[in-house]
Amino acid sequence: MAYRILNSIMWILLMLLSVGLIILFIYFAYYFYQPEINLIWHKAPNPFFLVLRSYPFWVYLIVCFTVLSIIFVCIFIASSLYYSAVRKRTSKLKLKYTRLFTAFLSDLFLTDKYQTVNDKTHFFRIHKRYFRTRIQIATFIDTYLQFQETIAVNLSENFLKLITLFNLHQKIETYLYHRDTDDRILAMKILSYLRINTHNQKIIEYAESENIALRTEAYAALIRLMDSGEHLTNFIGEKHSLSILDFNIIVNAVLKNNKMNIDYRALLASKQTRKNMIGLILAKYKYRRNRNNLTLIINHIDSDDEYKRQLAWEALLTLVPEEDAVDLIIDEFEKQTDDSKLTIIKNSQNIINPQFLSYLQSVIGNQSLLIKIEIMRILYDNDINLLSSLENSEDEEIRMAYNEISNIYLLM
Repeated sequence: MAYRILNSIMWILLMLLSVGLIILFIYFAYYFYQPEINLIWHKAPNPFFLVLRSYPFWVYLIVCFTVLSIIFVCIFIASSLYYSAVRKRTSKLKLKYTRLFTAFLSDLFLTDKYQTVNDKTHFFRIHKRYFRTRIQIATFIDTYLQFQETIAVNLSENFLKLITLFNLHQKIETYLYHRDTDDRILAMKILSYLRINTHNQKIIEYAESENIALRTEAYAALIRLMDSGEHLTNFIGEKHSLSILDFNIIVNAVLKNNKMNIDYRALLASKQTRKNMIGLILAKYKYRRNRNNLTLIINHIDSDDEYKRQLAWEALLTLVPEEDAVDLIIDEFEKQTDDSKLTIIKNSQNIINPQFLSYLQSVIGNQSLLIKIEIMRILYDNDINLLSSLENSEDEEIRMAYNEISNIYLLM
């Protein structure tokens, strides 16, 4: 709370300074056009008055605008040089700190070093100066996150004990309220990885942000923090439509964090295409012999969205029994686009059913060359006689596909 108050005060002071500078410039612009300048104790003659009065007033306005522009250019150049120097120094410091923290965390998580509280305290006491500034703590957190994303083992419990021992809790939490988006994202990541859910309301607020990067990371953080699928099914994507990037990050967060207690039926029934797509992906990893769920999936195989249609077919061919899959393919195959047909064929490699293979042979002549090749792959693996019957086809593309498959398997 104290940090938020301080941050608000700093923002107000900055705004007051900006307004003050503008008022000061207007003040000087006015008095430079007067014969005398009123100072606190006495009046001083204006040496520029006679010169300025000899020109029209609009010329004076142009001069004021030019002076103001020059001042802003000088400020811009000075600030650019300053921030370039700061960024260069920051990069060098981050590299230095990253090496130090990488060595420490490697020893801590991957070796027997620093396993006792005394060892950790000793390290912290020696390197205490590296846990004071914002960049130091941010680098420490970022180094841990890289470790956690690289290693399959959950290190959150050990790291939580570590930051408690180093008394870094409060400093880390303040990053969630920084004006810098990078700091907010970093804070959401670390809080969600450590399962610290005391700031969920603030993360929900960021999930409604207009900033795409902030909003997407908030989605991933909420998924890592949630106990059930309430945020995913009822909140995420309601105010802002989910982009493909959002979709991929959400699915990755769900699967990587084993959040498999999500009601994906609600996602399949949603009116939002991206939520449907998330539900279709999750359906592949959470099979329930529930015909209602399969019906919801089937409803998406004729979607106007090509990607959603392909995901629906992938989910169906993963979940339904072979006999039902064959009937469904025979009924729907010719209604699909070429991309969806390819998805169907590639996900039907393991279907060994004479009716299915005969159907593929009967429709191969109506397909594009790429689909013909994929059909012949299935025929080669499951019924070489059906494949051989196509060798002397009158269809030039079928012969080309046959020769392609023959050459591929002869070279294997």
